[in-house]
Amino acid sequence: MKKICLIVGTVLFANTAIADNPFDVHFDATAPFMEDSDTLIFDGMRVEGAGLSATNDALRVKFDFDYDTLNFVLNRENIKIYSDVGVFNKEHMAVDVVVAQPSYIVNGTTYSFDETYNFEATSSDPFIAELNLEAGHVISWLIDNQSKNYSYGLTGENIDSYFLGEANQSVIYDAKKILSSGIYRLKIMPTNSLTLTFSLKLYNANNLLLRKLVDNYRISVSFKRNIRDYAKYKVTLGIGNILTLPQPSSDIRLKLIDNLGNEVVSTIGLALIYEAKKSGEYYLFIDNQNGHGGSYNGTVSIDLVSLSRSKKANNHKSIDKANAATP
Repeated sequence: MKKICLIVGTVLFANTAIADNPFDVHFDATAPFMEDSDTLIFDGMRVEGAGLSATNDALRVKFDFDYDTLNFVLNRENIKIYSDVGVFNKEHMAVDVVVAQPSYIVNGTTYSFDETYNFEATSSDPFIAELNLEAGHVISWLIDNQSKNYSYGLTGENIDSYFLGEANQSVIYDAKKILSSGIYRLKIMPTNSLTLTFSLKLYNANNLLLRKLVDNYRISVSFKRNIRDYAKYKVTLGIGNILTLPQPSSDIRLKLIDNLGNEVVSTIGLALIYEAKKSGEYYLFIDNQNGHGGSYNGTVSIDLVSLSRSKKANNHKSIDKANAATP
């Protein structure tokens, strides 16, 4: 059976000054998806070298299927570089933003994030909001009090999301990370010819500053209700170091990723205990997985002795104790 593989090639960047420089490619934390039947997308791929940092920059790359070789081959003409976006995993971004809560414009009027407004729309005159967003924003939204069934779309740089919603169903939509600064458009309209009324709240989930964790650091954070937001922390661990956080309440999630965006451990309503497999920087995200608010309070423990070494030490103590008891 012939294997289908990805052909990255020795030159990743066509027509650039850095094209011939060596680099390392990291697909680890990237979830590929098919744009169409012949095109495979990796959005958030990491590269070390060629003028890029694997912990600070990311890429969106396309692979086109070659029917002659039965391989996916890199399309070097369609490479998007996300500069200075930091480490991220899904909707969680570690980079700090300049504007904590941006604004948006509807029909020439400016509206604030973190506020609820009432709007109406028809199929011939849909609701269209222009959002001026920066890389690092993570957009969460609550749609409520919908009088009719509706369609919803968010479009912009490498984002093209559409949903269908039902009347009178309060919905907290999954947060969307923004990797490129620019104008994004939110469009809401009824699925029939009638007038739709609804309330809308937009919110940047990534609004808190990145904090540094050390041993005995006390975490105390509260979350917004009916919207998605999170707290973020950076921690340095050596091989075998053990990071422990106490048990949270039922809906609170504790997620730890490495410096390439790989999720290493995640718990919901349980304590987090992780023994580092490699030395370096890790990032902790805390949130309510359902967007229902709540809080987390706990003291961080960083043990410099690994679990395996601790077990061996305890075993030796047991053996020594047994030998001492033998006449």
